[in-house]
Amino acid sequence: RHLISIPAGIIRMDFKTFSAMTILGSAIWCAVLAWFGSNVITAEMMASPDSMVHELKHKSHWIAIGVLVLCVLYVAVMKLTTKPQSNTD
Repeated sequence: RHLISIPAGIIRMDFKTFSAMTILGSAIWCAVLAWFGSNVITAEMMASPDSMVHELKHKSHWIAIGVLVLCVLYVAVMKLTTKPQSNTD
């Protein structure tokens, strides 16, 4: 989370955009952690670390799929919204 400020500074991202993206990213991250804490981890799992690891691995596939879908959507939007460069050779 904290490392995003380095590339944002390198590309001189606008502070308002950086703040909005940071808030959005933090909200998503906190929502995922809250979901895991309330829906995945149970009292029985606290007694058996092996069952907790198994369940977390099983549920983390959905998060990985979600991240992959978001990456594909990002690339698609960037390709569709980028204006073609004109050659002036």
